[in-house]
Amino acid sequence: MVGDGIQAVVDALATRLVRSVAVDDPAIRLIAASRHFGDEDALRVRSVLDRQVPAELQQQVLASGISDWTGPGILNGDGQYDFAPRLCCPVRCNGILLGFLWLIESVGTIDDVAPGLIALVEEAADSIAVLLYRKMLLHERERSQAESSLRLLLSPDQEDRARAVTEIEEDSLLASTAHTAVLVAEIDRNPGEDATVALEAAAEYVERRLTPRSVLGFVRGRRLVLLVSGARPLGDQAARELAAQLRDRFFQLADSARYRCAVGVGGDAQGLEGAADSHRQATTAARAALLLPMFGDVTSWASLGPFALLRGSTSTS
Repeated sequence: MVGDGIQAVVDALATRLVRSVAVDDPAIRLIAASRHFGDEDALRVRSVLDRQVPAELQQQVLASGISDWTGPGILNGDGQYDFAPRLCCPVRCNGILLGFLWLIESVGTIDDVAPGLIALVEEAADSIAVLLYRKMLLHERERSQAESSLRLLLSPDQEDRARAVTEIEEDSLLASTAHTAVLVAEIDRNPGEDATVALEAAAEYVERRLTPRSVLGFVRGRRLVLLVSGARPLGDQAARELAAQLRDRFFQLADSARYRCAVGVGGDAQGLEGAADSHRQATTAARAALLLPMFGDVTSWASLGPFALLRGSTSTS
């Protein structure tokens, strides 16, 4: 759950309506959910257990245009996913879409919903929007700080790298820095906004599957850089599995017919000081995968053999 404030608003609305309430983020990932009152469907139960809905359904729901809604509406159900019709209220602050508030609703159109219920839902959505907006601003500041430190850490300048190590350790950006490894995902052409968003979402997807404070990353243009740290080496096989998850998630969200995405895996490094070398290795592996289809979409430095001599720009910009 995002925090007690949002959960409190969700629980209060659910108690007042005697109906289950859920809030998702803009990518249809669960933020908060109330207890059930017997009105839940199979999808609601699954989303609470898994923290998200199937990727195909995410795409289908977003394709319905709810991200452009400015007020509550009814989203039709889908028998394939045991998905009952829902009242969907966009959660916005200062015009920014921050999520969606959901009630399972059997009526055919929004005109059939009681005005009093809509007013309560909109009031709750406004309260949640303020809380999410504050959290977004804090997250953006923290992410900007972490990105700046990571970019310095991967710099060819030794003084930049030393300063980055100090920043990361003083700000406790990583729980353990004993071992690091870098993954680089690269798209074969200049991306549209959809591909950039897909890269960012893929990075978040991988990060949620790792222990807290074990990942730093950034997306710039058609490149994604992820640094994974831990008390023990990640290992080539585990790193390749993460890279495959990253690639698969990207293609779930982006047009696979339009883009090719390759992921390179750098070698394990001792501490933060070796991250720049792992980054260079990962970049070379990603470029090799893009240039030489024989390597597939996921390639590690260790598997390149003589092709490790390939060199390209390793700029973090």
